[in-house]
Amino acid sequence: MVWFGEALPEDAWARACAAIDGCDVLVVVGTSGLVHPAASLPLRARQRRAQVIEVNPVDSAVSAYASEQLRLPASAGVAMLRERFI
Repeated sequence: MVWFGEALPEDAWARACAAIDGCDVLVVVGTSGLVHPAASLPLRARQRRAQVIEVNPVDSAVSAYASEQLRLPASAGVAMLRERFI
């Protein structure tokens, strides 16, 4: 857990960036996309040509980077993706 105003642990951030750099698909669920540095991860994924799927009932700051937008609540959107990919 990281509280508002605290920095992310460096090792956790490095692992997150490495995961993004190696992913083919990034699923972003229910975020405003406004809290940095985590909010930069969808753009980073798109810059590396990964597909970014946003699951959110409303537009967010992530929407501009999403290659697919599922305008659904998290439970319904994740269930749909589960059926599609698993």
